[in-house]
Amino acid sequence: HSPIFVAKDRQLGMMFACLCVTGKGVKDYPVKAFSKWVLGLGHHTIKLRSDGEPIIKAFMEAVAAQVRQQTTRIFCEVTPPGDSQPGGAQECAVKQIKDKVRVLWNGALTSHLIPMVENANILAWCIRYAAQAINQFQARHDCMASPYRKGAISQGLGAVGR
Repeated sequence: HSPIFVAKDRQLGMMFACLCVTGKGVKDYPVKAFSKWVLGLGHHTIKLRSDGEPIIKAFMEAVAAQVRQQTTRIFCEVTPPGDSQPGGAQECAVKQIKDKVRVLWNGALTSHLIPMVENANILAWCIRYAAQAINQFQARHDCMASPYRKGAISQGLGAVGR
């Protein structure tokens, strides 16, 4: 199985998810896609936190190297092994993505009569779309707006689609 990389911006609540690696190591496309997402958030300082899984750590370091070229300060941090408390926000984000992917995956398979195959190409799409759907449509409890609307409002873009 390929690890899924999930990221969540604590300020805006925006999420990003992708299949980041294969057995051959870190792929270039997810590194570029995540780097673009990070830079699009508009923060001057970024802290990436992971549980220390070697392949995810390598992915984060590749992203950090790319983002540093754009003059954004970025730091990588590893949570202490066996301590789930510091990673509570990350675990919640991963659960949200997994739940949404499960719904999309099952819906796609049953709607289009696709046989259950673990490495189907549609799975990579489901993972990316799950984060986009959460950003676009799921209202946050603290402001009753989706992360997309909250980001657009805070950046002065005015009203966006309802």
